[in-house]
Amino acid sequence: MCYDKIVNVKLDYPKFYCIYTSRRDQNKYKYSSSEIFDKYNNYICMSGRMSEALSSAMGNEYFIAKFDDFDEMIKFREIVEEKE
Repeated sequence: MCYDKIVNVKLDYPKFYCIYTSRRDQNKYKYSSSEIFDKYNNYICMSGRMSEALSSAMGNEYFIAKFDDFDEMIKFREIVEEKE
């Protein structure tokens, strides 16, 4: 990007909404990780445990996912973060 415009880049590929969301070990959540994977397996690109050095800022367990639909992405975040 230069001079407020993009050049020499083809931008006609599919667009996605991407999200990072996480959980903290000290909280109890309504849905288990396996329930989340059962429902959103086709959308989750990466998940795992955050290193202890970063977990205080970024959560202990994380999910990175991509969606075609913005509302579906927001619903995913709500389900992952919903506490009991």
